[in-house]
Amino acid sequence: MRHLLLPLLLLAGCLKPAAIQQATSPTPVSVATLVELDRGLGDVPDELDAGIAKVLSKRNLTPKTLDLEPKFDELLGQPNSEGRVQLLVGEEVLLLVETSARFSVQVNGRYRWNVEADLSLVTDGFPEHARTRHASVPVALIYSHQGADDALIEATPLIARQAAALVDEWIASTP
Repeated sequence: MRHLLLPLLLLAGCLKPAAIQQATSPTPVSVATLVELDRGLGDVPDELDAGIAKVLSKRNLTPKTLDLEPKFDELLGQPNSEGRVQLLVGEEVLLLVETSARFSVQVNGRYRWNVEADLSLVTDGFPEHARTRHASVPVALIYSHQGADDALIEATPLIARQAAALVDEWIASTP
């Protein structure tokens, strides 16, 4: 039995990860990221925008960040993702990333935050055909002065991974 285990382990070490799916041609993607705060909508940390842009760029997609500040009041008036997508649709491909970070509890000297992210991808101009994903990420911060932005930065890799999965689904289904 041991004689079979060693060759199998060596072969497993030679396996390459699956190639990242690529769009057939460079495709622009409008990216709208927002964070819901207790007092309204806020600016998303640059690290989150950069993490999502990196995921898109690896897939032959060209991210274009939308300026949401002029639409903050309208977006805040929409209680759900569908309404926000309706306000922003018009772009060929739209990726809406809605996040929120809420303090939960202090455990063993760490401050636990819950980061929620809802991702919507509209590829045909019809919001009712949007592909969606939800991510719930627990984050443990060390210092009491760290807040929602720090929790979002810690959750960025997992949110970007969800964006990658959503985009990969779309690329795989595109002829």
